[in-house]
Amino acid sequence: MNTPRNIIIVLLLAAVASAASAQETKTRAQVQAELAAAIKNGDMLANGDSGLTQRQVRPDLYPAAPMVGKTRAQVKAELAAAIRDGDMLAPGDSGLTEYQLHPQLYAHQRAIDAAAKQAQQSAPQTSGDIAH
Repeated sequence: MNTPRNIIIVLLLAAVASAASAQETKTRAQVQAELAAAIKNGDMLANGDSGLTQRQVRPDLYPAAPMVGKTRAQVKAELAAAIRDGDMLAPGDSGLTEYQLHPQLYAHQRAIDAAAKQAQQSAPQTSGDIAH
């Protein structure tokens, strides 16, 4: 009969669900630390229905947000890849990318990119320490 198999499936699902919920749980101290950081940084919502944060309402009261970003070269490389792969939005109001409108124009380059990514992932990882 299928009863033992069904019981095992139910137990496995219960175990996965409990593990997932255990990972999402934060301690009281973690929540308090996050709240203190949000207050200090001005990330709390301002009073009213504007939807703005305290920092947006009174930027003079809070330190400048750290500008963590990419280098100019990284941005230029990503733009070139997006143009090459057809990931740029097509003209007009469709909201579709060039690839979505004309996949035949980008199929060859996307196949090359996929093969390169596959080769990179399957290549053995080397470290600086080589045993002799």
